[in-house]
Amino acid sequence: MANNISRGHVKAVIAILPHGLSWSVELYFYLRKKFVHVSWERVLSGPGLVNIYHFLKFEKKMPDSLELDVQTESMDLPAKISAAALANSSPTAVLALELFCKYYAAEASNLALKTMALGGVYLAGGIAPKILPFLKKPSFIAEFTNVGRLSQLLEAIPVYVVVDELIGLVGAAAFVQRKLRKQKPF
Repeated sequence: MANNISRGHVKAVIAILPHGLSWSVELYFYLRKKFVHVSWERVLSGPGLVNIYHFLKFEKKMPDSLELDVQTESMDLPAKISAAALANSSPTAVLALELFCKYYAAEASNLALKTMALGGVYLAGGIAPKILPFLKKPSFIAEFTNVGRLSQLLEAIPVYVVVDELIGLVGAAAFVQRKLRKQKPF
């Protein structure tokens, strides 16, 4: 039983690894020490960006001048790390956001292949519009299409960033409106 669990964990790690990122396995085991279950949300979210940053700063011992008060500013940490990366004022924050974008691209390509999203992949939510300069870098699309023999398929799939942070509410309102139109009057 333990062997199966171990193999399953290794398979999960391999499934999420962007190609050529030697720190991916180390990041996984760093997160495994903190969390019982390591999923994409532990990496691809605001708290996930903080996890990557802390991995680089504390596990990889990267020097950094960015002062973050983890106790009092936990809600603002992702924004501060992103802002420091975008301003190029913290090498560790820059690398954390670059890694975040590589993982974002890898998971976007995984989902594109799983769902055959030939019409395009839409990156939506609160983070994507805020880190648009990093998502526009050639490294994002390079990672998105770096899947070996299926690279040509992914090269034909457009990737869009939805800049309206309220798109979820717009979609929910449209859904409700459609449902109300289909209801029969009393």
